[in-house]
Amino acid sequence: MADPEYRVANLVDTRWFWLADAMAAAVAVLMVLFVRHRVRRWNQRRIQDTNQRRRP
Repeated sequence: MADPEYRVANLVDTRWFWLADAMAAAVAVLMVLFVRHRVRRWNQRRIQDTNQRRRP
């Protein structure tokens, strides 16, 4: 009787661990994309500022 219950609990545990890994990977990818987007926008703004400053 204890064997199937243990197997089900193990399956649920592995599923939870897989879900946590997938969520962590998704959060990391979203953070990388968000940071790259912000850096790109900030670099564009900085380049525009330097261009405006360069022009008298």
